[in-house]
Amino acid sequence: MSFTIDGKPIEALSDAELKREAEARRRARRGGRGARRPIRRDAPSADEVRRYLANLELEPGATKGEIDDQYLELLDKYDPERQTDPAKKKVAEELTAKLRAAYDGLKAYFAAR
Repeated sequence: MSFTIDGKPIEALSDAELKREAEARRRARRGGRGARRPIRRDAPSADEVRRYLANLELEPGATKGEIDDQYLELLDKYDPERQTDPAKKKVAEELTAKLRAAYDGLKAYFAAR
């Protein structure tokens, strides 16, 4: 059995084609299409924390465990791969990007405490 990528056997692929395929597979495993999100090193302001909590449909004072649970629940609920309509898929991708940004901001907040 011979493996192929885009109809070409693996042995016939150039280094550049193999590198592109590897990057595409890494992005797919991470669940995103673009480059990695930058890691936020400084703690968000109080207004940012409130906005992040609102994006995750949580009230101020939520615990780290509640944030983790709600984040995973919302990611599952708005998973772009579940959408068949291209317009809805695009909206779901935008929503999940905002959820990830909110979650990363809240992780930075808890890490700085």
